Amino acid sequence: MIDIFSLIPAFAQQNSSGYSCNDFTDLSRVKVSTIWVNFHFILDGNGDGNFRRNDDGNGNSNVTGITIAQSLIDDANAVLEHLEQNISKNCLGQQNGFVSDAKYRLAIYPPENIESGIHFISDQTLYDQNREPDFTDASYLKQTYSAYGSKVVDVFMRAVAPGSNCNVWGEANLVIPICQTWCLWYYYISNDPGTEAFPGLLNHEILHCMGFKQEANSSSCDYYDIDKDEEAQTGNNIMRNNGGAKNALTPKQFNKLHTYLPILPYSNHDVLCDDDDPDIIIESGQTVTWNNPSRIASEVIVEPLATLTINCDVFTNKRILVKRSGKLIVEGATISSLCPDVDFWPGIQVEGSTKSHSQVSIFDPPISGDPGVVILNNAVISHAIVGVTTKSYEHEWETDYWGGIIVASVSTFSNNRKAVEFYPYRTENSSFFTECDFSSSNGYAGISMWDVHGVEIRDCDFGNMGPGITLFNPNGSSAPTTITGDVGIITIDASPMIYDNCTFQDLTHAIDAKSSIDLNLGRDGFRVGIMNGSYRPNLFENNTTHIFSLGTIGMDIINNRFAECNEGIYFSGKSQYNMISNQVSSFRYGLISRFPGALSNLIQGNKWVSTKDPSTGNFFRGDVQNVELVQNCYSVTKEDHLVWGARLKNQGTQNVPAVNLFSHKPVSSYDLISLTLPLNYWHEDPELNPNLDLRLIPLCAANNRAPSCSAFSRHLNQKSDGSKDPRINCILDEYNFPNDSIEEEYYSDSLFRFWNDKQFEYTQVLDGGNQALLLDGLNNDPDGTATYDNLIAASPFLTFEVLDVLICSGMDTSSKLQILTANAPIPEYFNSSLENYYATETIELLNSDYYHSYPAPRDSVHSLYDHANYQKQYQLFALLNHYSGMDQLDSLVSLLSAMEDFSKTQYLLDYYRYRNDFELCDSIIANTTAMNQDEEDWLFVADLSIRLYRDPQNFLIHQFELDSLNALALSYCREASAASALLYILEEKLYHISGDVNAPNAPLILGPDQQMGKQKSILKIVPNPAQDRILLKANDIITAMEICAIDGKMFFRKLLSNGTQDLALDIKSLKSGLYMVKAILNNGNVISEKLIKL
Repeated sequence: MIDIFSLIPAFAQQNSSGYSCNDFTDLSRVKVSTIWVNFHFILDGNGDGNFRRNDDGNGNSNVTGITIAQSLIDDANAVLEHLEQNISKNCLGQQNGFVSDAKYRLAIYPPENIESGIHFISDQTLYDQNREPDFTDASYLKQTYSAYGSKVVDVFMRAVAPGSNCNVWGEANLVIPICQTWCLWYYYISNDPGTEAFPGLLNHEILHCMGFKQEANSSSCDYYDIDKDEEAQTGNNIMRNNGGAKNALTPKQFNKLHTYLPILPYSNHDVLCDDDDPDIIIESGQTVTWNNPSRIASEVIVEPLATLTINCDVFTNKRILVKRSGKLIVEGATISSLCPDVDFWPGIQVEGSTKSHSQVSIFDPPISGDPGVVILNNAVISHAIVGVTTKSYEHEWETDYWGGIIVASVSTFSNNRKAVEFYPYRTENSSFFTECDFSSSNGYAGISMWDVHGVEIRDCDFGNMGPGITLFNPNGSSAPTTITGDVGIITIDASPMIYDNCTFQDLTHAIDAKSSIDLNLGRDGFRVGIMNGSYRPNLFENNTTHIFSLGTIGMDIINNRFAECNEGIYFSGKSQYNMISNQVSSFRYGLISRFPGALSNLIQGNKWVSTKDPSTGNFFRGDVQNVELVQNCYSVTKEDHLVWGARLKNQGTQNVPAVNLFSHKPVSSYDLISLTLPLNYWHEDPELNPNLDLRLIPLCAANNRAPSCSAFSRHLNQKSDGSKDPRINCILDEYNFPNDSIEEEYYSDSLFRFWNDKQFEYTQVLDGGNQALLLDGLNNDPDGTATYDNLIAASPFLTFEVLDVLICSGMDTSSKLQILTANAPIPEYFNSSLENYYATETIELLNSDYYHSYPAPRDSVHSLYDHANYQKQYQLFALLNHYSGMDQLDSLVSLLSAMEDFSKTQYLLDYYRYRNDFELCDSIIANTTAMNQDEEDWLFVADLSIRLYRDPQNFLIHQFELDSLNALALSYCREASAASALLYILEEKLYHISGDVNAPNAPLILGPDQQMGKQKSILKIVPNPAQDRILLKANDIITAMEICAIDGKMFFRKLLSNGTQDLALDIKSLKSGLYMVKAILNNGNVISEKLIKL
């Protein structure tokens, strides 16, 4: 008798809209699963009975029991592999579909030592004395004798005498995974009534465990059912209670079976992930749709000009490859691992091409030369090493294959090591993500981008991403390197657009932006949020650091909401950013900027509010040379804006703090604002004054772009003794002009007199009628068109104040560009800072959300060269590249040659790297090395960067170089940010070599005596990453193996006298981290693969 009990977890099957995704009848895409079993032979209290400890002369001994157990398994599996056609008809009188293979097998656990899964028990109480077992024995047996608990089905076999009154029969319920067999052993070994009885009965009872009824029919007339009368009379269905051999399944039973198999606790996941079936190839020109769920151990390859649409769930242990001009569409389906509890599948890999994405119609049929396209709609991608990547392992480091397109909407990326990954692509990438969710409990990142530009991310949610990955340092002497976990978006030299209600919550770094280059040449900036009323702000909440940036050039952070953090926005190293109209609250530091350098940085119209004690609004460390701090509001408990670590005289003369609303009077000599106190307004009460005229601070207080009066501000009167009079000394009238009734004593402030003089110039430039027209236009002409036209007609030139008012108005961008260029000659009395103002405003407008819609006034922008500094000239030319193509950038060579400082070398090197002219890059580095010994660190990092970008496929780094790179990354020098970016790229490459079960081993770090060389032999580690056990598989015989740190320090060694191609190892004793597994083969070769121990 067999009594089988099983605890069945709840099963959740995703059905795609419009399809019934529970039809597994396409057997070619159903993977063979395994059910683990253990056998227990119960003897009497003296150890007598069947399969006793000592042979009784009749073939009964432990050794025989082991043989019989394996024989029982073999016979059962033979039935499962070769099912019969149903003899009986269905309820409509039709022939049922033929299921030829059950697609599951029984196996003894553990597979590497099956004797550990066959047990011999002396128990007089359980030893049968001509009685049936009852169900009350089940819990006792499981708790007392099961060696592996819920991982296996325990089969207990009781000994009875040949003449006992017994039959071969069984029962089952859904409580405990256990079988009790009565009389079975005798009938099996004596072949009476035949061995066929056992497999029919055992498989029958196991299916009961999974919820199958005693019959193959139901009360409904489903064509998958067998007619009840037919079944009773002639049925050969595996569930028919008729004794003897029964080995047919209906399609309905088959589908139910494979619905339950993936979630059974005793279903074998290790073997699933180790299987390797033939590739499934979607041939060129084919359009194939999968409307049936699939469990496969095959690579799926979508060839060029082929399209595969997946409408139902797919579970796999192999990658899906979309080749150039191929297309994969996942509609309402889940793609996940065959064995998510123990292993990850490689993910989807989409090849690109050099063709510009602007020439590709994503949703039309592919044409030759297009990049590959992956479209996810209402899809789920889970338990992958990388969910979707633009890197193909056929062409792993061949850059021409990195331009794939990924489009995802209303989709979920869950529990992946990393959800999405972009590799470099030189022109704009048209990939986008809309309304997608990213989260993981065992990964480290949502989206990563390396040197890719233009990817849009809208209305997406990023949550907990997992702890990260630890990699042992190659030198073995210092602390391990860690790929930081819990990061929403990681970028290196990239510039995505992230806007429209994206949320980032509970992360270490919501956005982690790194840069290995000096300028963002010829590309859009990195945009987090946009100034557009039709889009909602992004929300950052409860992250350790909301935005962490290492040396990022061209980052716009506009109209976001930041709440609850330690560090809100953190910039480290040479940076260029614009922070406009953000609300930052509940922080220790709202903004940290370390050593930003001389590039222009704008902090405008932000609210900085925190009651945490202490809290600082903006904290700058190191030289601060070019920061415009305007129209911000502060309410914090410590410093509003603090510069530390540099003397005031070294802070530069380009800093412009104006029209800010501060909660604290500056008391520190390091405070940047102490340079220009009278242009700002301090309030004594930390709460913002609701009666304050919001026109004075239009962005931070009113949060809308309104006419600005940055030239006229409320400010404190500086007394002769150095104290400050808290009374307002400048009252503005309804037009934002100083009121004539101001008391005379307040005019003693020289800066106020300056601005009052400027107001007088208005009346000189514009007569009374035109002045009234200007004022009327500011109030009644929202877009500024009529005002602009009338002013141009009335005045030969515009003063700085009028220009400032118009730039801050709602005028369209095209008109603003004309004002700044063709129609705004620079007056003779304008000083250099005002000349740079024109270039700065032009750069902002060209880099704004509108620039794609308007042609650039090229000639006028060129004319600004004479009035802007080198860096602004460089940025102007880079932006003009959007309109004129690469040829215009050639003008940079002559421009940069005129520069006298070392920045010229940096900019030229970046320019030639962007042009892929690596020979000139080498020349620049060589010449500079000879002439600039003081720039040794920068040249070292630049040389590594050039080597990596030139040939990433064959890039190698020596150990001493890696050590130097690590040291620079931890330093406070200007090269730290670029060094950190390069380290991250190398760590990613190192991880993927070890993390993908299909990737060939490739060298990365060379010691002093190592040489490059291709390895023909292949070693695979399954699973990888792994926690408890691994299986090594080689294509040659392994005679010895070692587990070492990646610097060669040995942790484990095993000699194999007979050799094997498959070797199981227990790795529980290893600490978490990265290891090198080496295999010595019988042909003398030594092959290695990296192992991630969880």
